[in-house]
Amino acid sequence: MGLADSGALKGRVALITGAATGIGRASALLFARAGARVALVDVREPELARTETPTPVNPLGVKGAGETGTIASTAAVANAVVDALAPFGIKHLDMPFTPGRVWEAIRSSGR
Repeated sequence: MGLADSGALKGRVALITGAATGIGRASALLFARAGARVALVDVREPELARTETPTPVNPLGVKGAGETGTIASTAAVANAVVDALAPFGIKHLDMPFTPGRVWEAIRSSGR
C-alpha cells in the first residue's frame, strides 16, 4: 500500500508551494488523499504588457527601462503560512519561517 488512501497523514497540515501545476499539484493531491489538510500556494506568472514610445532625444531612442520586483511573493507566502496556522490560534509569526520556528509556534499554541 502506498501513501495515497493510507490515512498516514490524517491530522497533519501540509503547506504545498507550486500547487497549481506539476509536482506541486501532484503532491497536494497525494497528501490530501493520505488524509492531510493541505494549504496551497502558487504564484501566477506575471502578465506583461509592452508599450513602445521611441524618443528622438538620444541615439538609442529610449526613455527608460523598468523591472518589476518579486518582493510581493514574500508577503503572499507569509500570509499563506499564517493562514495555515490559524487553526492553532496563530495570527502572527516572525520571519524567517524555519521549520523549528513554525513547530515551536504550533507547540506553544496548546492546540
